Amino acid sequence: MITPKAEQVTFNEKTRQAIVRAYAEEKEIVPNTAKTFDKADDAMKELFHHIDRNDSY
Repeated sequence: MITPKAEQVTFNEKTRQAIVRAYAEEKEIVPNTAKTFDKADDAMKELFHHIDRNDSY
């Protein structure tokens, strides 16, 4: 893993929450809610479906 050489990184609130959630899921602190896909096309449809609707997570 490459570690960026930055003394301080600032994230907007939505990005910060996503990073905290991903870390908690990785450490099994909270259940993993990520969807899995067998085909890349299915993943892309899901991604663009949410972008088109302006869904927030």
